[in-house]
Amino acid sequence: MSSSKKSSDTSVHLKVSGDMSGERVLALEKDFETVIAGLPKGANLVLDLQTVSHIDSRGISLCVGMYKKCANRNATFSINAGSESLRILTQIKLDKIIRIQVLPDDNR
Repeated sequence: MSSSKKSSDTSVHLKVSGDMSGERVLALEKDFETVIAGLPKGANLVLDLQTVSHIDSRGISLCVGMYKKCANRNATFSINAGSESLRILTQIKLDKIIRIQVLPDDNR
């Protein structure tokens, strides 16, 4: 699993690849909390899960927690999903709460 960050003045793009489950989520959570704490009001945070191969309940909980923390900071939160993460997130109807985008294969 790896993660990377790109940012501008009002937008932060966090990319996660590999496995987003179990104990690995704890490390991501700490990193992401630091990023969210530094977001200016009105910022946009995109969590890119396009190359995530597996996501479990801890990974889903992390997404929901990030959404709530962004809302508390008046920031927007969205997810770029790959086929595996999209399947799971739509099954649990998270797409009804969080904006989930799917980009064409050539943008991954």
